[in-house]
Amino acid sequence: MYLYTIKRKNKEGDYTDYYQLCESYRDEEGKPKRRVLANLGKKDNPNTTKKLQRVVLQIASAAGMKDLVNLNTEITTSWSKSIGPKLVIRKLWEDLTGVNLRK
Repeated sequence: MYLYTIKRKNKEGDYTDYYQLCESYRDEEGKPKRRVLANLGKKDNPNTTKKLQRVVLQIASAAGMKDLVNLNTEITTSWSKSIGPKLVIRKLWEDLTGVNLRK
């Protein structure tokens, strides 16, 4: 399943974006198709945003991953190590000198 955005032209000639919950499948000939499971509403509508948040929390809860999407809980780490600068310098050294430091 995935979230799909479509554009519809209204009477005034302007375009409005809408969200749809879709799934992919293949027809009898093996061609990929899209099936709309639910129309979720206009992209710029606050009610649509609330509806999406409820759906995401329900799916995450069912999958056992509610803490990953619940932004109201505080996420802390007990330890971290910065290795990015070391990797950049090692790669530059190897590219410039041809000496492999990872022996």
